[in-house]
Parts: sequence; structure tokens; C-alpha cells
Amino acid sequence: KGRNANEVDLHGLQAKAAVDAVEKFLSSKKVDKSKPGIVITGKGSHSGAEGPKITAAVEEFLKAKKIKYEGPVDGTFTIHFAK
Repeated sequence: KGRNANEVDLHGLQAKAAVDAVEKFLSSKKVDKSKPGIVITGKGSHSGAEGPKITAAVEEFLKAKKIKYEGPVDGTFTIHFAK
């Protein structure tokens, strides 16, 4: 789910589903790649004792795919698409 084509909100997803959603988001033809993409993982405030899993999984995915990004800042990654 997303607020607009350049945002994806991962709240409520498990880590694997969140990474799948990010992968789908990045390949979407609806995303305006001339603007930054926003991936909302949340801060992990409701995570258990092991801490936030979605943020770590998404960051690992972005690094593995060599995608330029900033964050996470306040539960949000900013994706910089190649120009």
C-alpha cells in the first residue's frame, strides 16, 4: 500500500513480505523515477525484544541491490533512482 506512486508503506508486513513489496515498488512503471522514492518501514516501536526486523531486512536488500538511498530516518528510507 502506498500514499502515492512514489511511496510504499510497509506497516503491518512481515520482513519477507516487506522486501517483496519494496522489490515490486522499485520495478513499478507507475513510479516517477525523476523524483525520490519513499519507503516507510516505521520506527519499529511495536517490535518485540529482538527489535525492528523490517528496517534491517529492507536495508540489507537495498545494499545487496546497490540501490542508492538515505536513511533510515524516523522509519523512512529515501531512494535515489539512477538518472
